[in-house]
Amino acid sequence: MQFGESLLNERLLPAARGRYIAPFCMKVSASIFLLLFLCLYGRNQAQELTVSEYMLYIGKSYISYPLTQVGSPTFRNYNFDSDTELSFHGQNYKDRMLIYDLVLNELVIFHPEKEIPLILPKEWVDRFVIKQDTFVNLDHKDWPGLPASGFYQKHFDAGGLLCLVSYSKELKDELHHGNRVRVFNESIRYYIRAKDEEVFQEVSKHSHLLKLDRKNRRKNRRALYELGLHGKDRLGDAILLVLSNMNQGTDK
Repeated sequence: MQFGESLLNERLLPAARGRYIAPFCMKVSASIFLLLFLCLYGRNQAQELTVSEYMLYIGKSYISYPLTQVGSPTFRNYNFDSDTELSFHGQNYKDRMLIYDLVLNELVIFHPEKEIPLILPKEWVDRFVIKQDTFVNLDHKDWPGLPASGFYQKHFDAGGLLCLVSYSKELKDELHHGNRVRVFNESIRYYIRAKDEEVFQEVSKHSHLLKLDRKNRRKNRRALYELGLHGKDRLGDAILLVLSNMNQGTDK
């Protein structure tokens, strides 16, 4: 029995191993190859599906400002808000957490997983909306007469009349009642392109605004005073009124 078992192990089993084990190994190898292929393919597919999302979060880290007593660096002093729209790198997004920093003139997005703010690459931002206020990237437009590149708010756009607004803020130390206070001072500049004109002109005073519609200059001036829009701080509202009147006159 021992001799027979030895002979079986030495002569018969090698043949049996070659007959049965080799196909089994081939099946195992094929299964492993298929599994690796599916894993790699699935990973590539996942990367393709999330590449546009990934592009939103490749910007530089956004550093918060020191504590201040007056104001904030953002547009309308908004905190991160999801009532937004964003056109970025050829893709459209909604409900992203955004703020617009007027000191840096940068759009900032909040990373939902890492919970950190990141600066969106400006060259890839086409337009964005925060709480109904629409901004366009001047780098992607051919609009002569505007002094600098960057983001401009669409203040009025109808009947061939277009008003864009440039916002900026500066952090300063000021004295108030003998105490040094850190404040954000805001600057607003209005630019209007009238009908049949190609170049924007800056409107910094009510007198500049009234010259846009010389035929109705007195009528518009009277309306501004009656509505309390003749003050310097109401220039933006005055522009809306005058341009709306001009547009209505065009429609008639």
